Amino acid sequence: MELAPKLKAEVHLLHLWEPDYYTITEERLARMKSSKESAEDYIGQTAAKLKQKGIVAESDFRALDGGTEADEILKVADEISADIVAMSTHGHSGIKRWAMGNVAEKVVHTGNAPVLLVRTPKAERERGYGATKDLNEHIPLQHLH
Repeated sequence: MELAPKLKAEVHLLHLWEPDYYTITEERLARMKSSKESAEDYIGQTAAKLKQKGIVAESDFRALDGGTEADEILKVADEISADIVAMSTHGHSGIKRWAMGNVAEKVVHTGNAPVLLVRTPKAERERGYGATKDLNEHIPLQHLH
């Protein structure tokens, strides 16, 4: 995010969340609600910090509805006419990358905008990147002018 003020960039923060509609119990609904609220708070606080630094920032929280994370990122990037997409990545390789798929790879190869990949710091990866296991990673999209 150090580049945003230097480039006079607008930052569009996107968090994707995949609700689990198949195992609905009261306990599961409570955990989903708590996870969703935590993610919304995180992305809202991040946008507020950027705004305090004079960066135009917007937060966007979306539930996946049948598509993939990559498809939704590409859709949002096109909607906002992003000049560049900046994504965090966990840096998985080998079997784990194959088993989990690679969102960043699909965005790089099929998107209309250039992509900047930033590896999530090890400490944050080990903590689950500030989220519970129910949430997908936080993915910032930068819309540069």
